[in-house]
Amino acid sequence: MMLFQATLIVDLVAMAITLWGAFYLFARGFPSWITLRAVIVLLLLSLFFFGAYNNLFHQVDGTAAWRAVLLILGLGTWYSLTYRLMSPQGRERLRWVEVSVYLLGGVTATLLLATLNAFVAEQGNALYVAHMGLSLPFILYGIFQFVVSVGILYNLLTDNKIGLTKQGRYFLVASLFPAAAVVFGVVGLAVVPAMPRIIPDLLSFSGVFLLGISVARHQTMMERRTTIQDLPLSALAVLVLAGLYAYIALRWGVPLERIGAVVAFAVLTHSLYDLVREFLERLQIRHESTFRHQLRQLENQSSSEEALQGRLQEGLDLLCETLNSSGGFIAIRCGETFAVLVTRESLAAGNQLAPALVVCEDIAQPSDNQLPGIAWIAPTFEGQTQVAVIGISKPKAKLDYSVGDLDLLAEVADQVGRIIYLSNLTAGRTDQIQELVAESQAKATELDSI
Repeated sequence: MMLFQATLIVDLVAMAITLWGAFYLFARGFPSWITLRAVIVLLLLSLFFFGAYNNLFHQVDGTAAWRAVLLILGLGTWYSLTYRLMSPQGRERLRWVEVSVYLLGGVTATLLLATLNAFVAEQGNALYVAHMGLSLPFILYGIFQFVVSVGILYNLLTDNKIGLTKQGRYFLVASLFPAAAVVFGVVGLAVVPAMPRIIPDLLSFSGVFLLGISVARHQTMMERRTTIQDLPLSALAVLVLAGLYAYIALRWGVPLERIGAVVAFAVLTHSLYDLVREFLERLQIRHESTFRHQLRQLENQSSSEEALQGRLQEGLDLLCETLNSSGGFIAIRCGETFAVLVTRESLAAGNQLAPALVVCEDIAQPSDNQLPGIAWIAPTFEGQTQVAVIGISKPKAKLDYSVGDLDLLAEVADQVGRIIYLSNLTAGRTDQIQELVAESQAKATELDSI
C-alpha cells in the first residue's frame, strides 16, 4: 500500500510540474530553438506521467508500448537539445550520428507499436517495471536508450565542453538522471523479480525537472528572457492552485483515479492564461519598440529632407496612436509664450499658451479650466530651458493612462527636444518659428471661413 501511494504521488507531482514547465518555458522562451526542444521533452514526459498515473488504476494491454514510445521521443529530443549546444563545427562533424539516432528511434518506436504483446503481463502490473521478452524490439529499445544516453553526455563533454562551463554544468547534472534511469529501466525489463517502477519514474522526473531549470538559467544568463525569481514564484502559484483543486475535488467525492485529470486541467488552464498574457505583453513591447524606432527615424532625418512641422506632426500622430489617445498637441516656445505648432483633434494650431499654463519640470496634469480636454502635459528641454511642451487628451478606451504610458510620454518629450536641437531651432531662429506659427494661424483661419 505504501508503494502504491508513493508511486501515485510521484507520478501526479511529476505530471503537474512537467506540464506547467512546458507552458512556462514556451511562454518565456519562444522562439529559442533550445527552449522549444526542452518544451517538447517536458510535454512528452507530462503525457508519460499522466499515462503512468492512470495505469495505477486501469492496466490496459498496449499502453506500456505507448509510454515507451513517449520516452523514445523525449530522449531523442533531449539529445537534439544537447546537440544544438555544440559549436557549428562540432554539429557538422557529428551530423551522421544525429541522423542515425533519429532513424534508430523511429525504427524502435515503430516496432514497439507494431509488435503485439511487446510488453508481457501488463494486466495487474501497476507498480513494477513492465517486462519484455527477448526479442528484436527489446534489443533495439535497449540499444537506443544506451546510445542516446551516451550521446547526450558526449555532446556535453566534448567539442566546446559546454557541460563543464558555469552555464552548462546544470545541463550535465540534469542529463545524468535519465542516463541512470535508462540503466535501471533496461535492466528492469528483463530481471526477475520485477523492480519498482517508482525508481525510474523518479529518476526521469528529476532529470527533466533539472533540465527545465537549466533552460531557464540559460535564458536568464544568455538570452535574458526570464528571471530566476519568476520561475519559483510562478511554479508555486500554479502548483498550489492545482493542489487546491485536487483537495476540493476529493472533498466533493471525485474518485482518486480522476484526480490526475483534475490536476492536469487546473495546470493547463492557468498555464494557457499565462501564455496568452505573455503573448499580449510581447505584442505591446513590440508595438512600443516599433514606435521608438520610428521616432529615431524622425530624429535622424535632416531638416532639408523634411520640415520641422511635418516631423513633429508625424511624431504626435505616432504617440496618439500608440497610447490610443483621443488627441494631443505640441507647442513650441515663441518668445515669451508657447505657440501650438502641430495638433491632433485638440487645441487649434497657432494658439498662444501662457507660460504659467505649460511650464513644468516633469509630466503633470493641468486643470480643466486651464487646458480643457488635456489630460497630461510633458515638458521638452534644451539644456535648462523649456523649449516645447506636449499635451495629450484622455485615452479612448480607459479611464487614465498607466505608469508605462506616462513613461513613454516623457520619452517622446525627450525625443522632441532632440529633434528641435538637431533642427537648430534656437533663439537665433525665432523668425522661422514665428513664420511657421503664422502659416498655421492662416490655415486655421481659412478652415474656419469655409
